[in-house]
Amino acid sequence: MRTIGLLVLGASFLILGPALTGAGDKKDGLDVSKLIGKWTYISGEKAGEAIAAKDLKNQKVSIDKETFTLTGDDALFIMKYEVDAKKSPAVINFVMTKSPFGAGAKAAGIIEVKGDELKLCYNPEGGPAPTAFATKGSKAHYFVLKRAK
Repeated sequence: MRTIGLLVLGASFLILGPALTGAGDKKDGLDVSKLIGKWTYISGEKAGEAIAAKDLKNQKVSIDKETFTLTGDDALFIMKYEVDAKKSPAVINFVMTKSPFGAGAKAAGIIEVKGDELKLCYNPEGGPAPTAFATKGSKAHYFVLKRAK
């Protein structure tokens, strides 16, 4: 079940939009350098439904200047990303470079970092990024992560 949860999360993460530049720059909005580090999931939901904590427990996210890496159980997902920090909330675009499902999937989302908390909401079926950190009435996925210590 955890593997399925990770695959669902990774598969939905992988669909997060094109364009890959400026991942380490501070722009007018979000300071994208604050993304860099290791993160653990606090909560998640998709299409208005909560994801069970047990499905998030063993999953980890590592972010560097160019990639998001999701690991857990026996799956690995690597995505290149770009942030448009001038928008509010900041827009993030992902392109999957490695996953059990192959490479190339894209997705667009929104992202915010406040202190040691990261919020990410995206449309797992492509299309425009969500405009709010919410999933009710949509197919969006929303995760809250905490910086690992």
